[in-house]
Amino acid sequence: LILHSAGTHFMVKLKNALAYWVCSRVQNDRKFSRVEFRFFAGDTPGEGEVKILGDIQERAARSPAAQLESHLIVGSDADLVLGGLAAMLRNVYVLS
Repeated sequence: LILHSAGTHFMVKLKNALAYWVCSRVQNDRKFSRVEFRFFAGDTPGEGEVKILGDIQERAARSPAAQLESHLIVGSDADLVLGGLAAMLRNVYVLS
């Protein structure tokens, strides 16, 4: 049985593995040199989709250039799909 709720040992290991993967790609692979990775783990308060979409909207409100950025959200949650549509921003993609 794998418990994948926030705060479980599995989720801590997953967060650390993702952080390692992102850091290794950014540091060692030129393809990722201009890509900004952001992930919110279970230790950040709030619903995942709210954190992600709120971050995108906050960045767009601060900078006109950020409104032209592309965002890929990976997940199959219906809230992500609806939130991506409701964000009223260009270039927000949800991959499920």
